[in-house]
Amino acid sequence: MTPAPQKPKGNGCLTGCGTLFLIIIVIGVIGNLAKAPETAKTPEQQKQEKLEQQNKWYDQISPISCERSLKDDLRNPDSYKRSSDFITTRDNGKEKEVQWKFRAENGFGGMNIGIATCSIEKRNGGEYQVTHTNQ
Repeated sequence: MTPAPQKPKGNGCLTGCGTLFLIIIVIGVIGNLAKAPETAKTPEQQKQEKLEQQNKWYDQISPISCERSLKDDLRNPDSYKRSSDFITTRDNGKEKEVQWKFRAENGFGGMNIGIATCSIEKRNGGEYQVTHTNQ
């Protein structure tokens, strides 16, 4: 007696991989549908959020912007090193002045110590003017 012919097993992986792929897609679609839609912000909320971001910049990040502005004006910006903390010498809520000490390479290749003064001014409820001088 001869053994019965066996059927070839060629589509097992293809069927399993396809099924797994479909399950992943279905889970992704259901996950996206389950998310709560974000409510659109009113113009007043958008304005308030922008004002909060500007005040945060004015309070915390503006000295860093002053420092970047100073570095951009140096002959060799890579030589710049801040040697003191930022000191706020004046702040009335609409404009402030910040000072700090720094070292940088001069035109002859030597290192100089300087004091930078930067004025930050709020304008038109959100624009800022940043100026600096070095001594």
